[in-house]
Amino acid sequence: MDIRLTPEDLELQRRARTFTEQVLFPLELECEEHDGLSPESFGSAKRAVLDAGFNAINHREENGGQGFDGFQQILIEEEWGKATGALWDIPWRPAIPLAAATPDQKERYLWPACRGERRDAYAITEEQAGSDPSMVRTTARRDGRGWVIDGTKWHVTSGDIADFFLVHAHVDGDPAKATVFLVDKDLPGVELVRTPKYSHTFVFEHPIFAFDGVRV
Repeated sequence: MDIRLTPEDLELQRRARTFTEQVLFPLELECEEHDGLSPESFGSAKRAVLDAGFNAINHREENGGQGFDGFQQILIEEEWGKATGALWDIPWRPAIPLAAATPDQKERYLWPACRGERRDAYAITEEQAGSDPSMVRTTARRDGRGWVIDGTKWHVTSGDIADFFLVHAHVDGDPAKATVFLVDKDLPGVELVRTPKYSHTFVFEHPIFAFDGVRV
């Protein structure tokens, strides 16, 4: 078995290394000194992601992504991961469950997220549950044609820049009915509780959000 990288893989690896050296490394000092980036620096980095063709590397082309396979993604992530401050999180990778969304949901969430026009954040962790999905207390109940979500989520990474969440909730409080709901950040009942500080440097925040009677 020949396990050497193909010329195409080597070129992809080179592109990822160049992106890291030219876009991410220069942002390390600003991120470290200011616990994040200015809007100008972040905006410039986003444009660089698009210019380099590194948006949505984890999604298929038909879903708006780059269509890289798992091994190619590893080659890219290995290079991005050399940057400190979690700057590797600047290139957005919309959550994989969005690939299973309905056509309407893809149009509203997945495709704009792949283009960098929207940003998602996964909301699963809770104070008493950690990341054990069977222990979360956030609930969803039917109300007419929609759902009402109640609960509080901790450590919602990138929640400060996201404009919608994937909220893990239990329908009728039943862990056997775990469901992920797409929740726009600007819906009534979505509240930023606080933004804790951590001992590490991360380009984005990990806020706590409450969902109080949020209708979706």
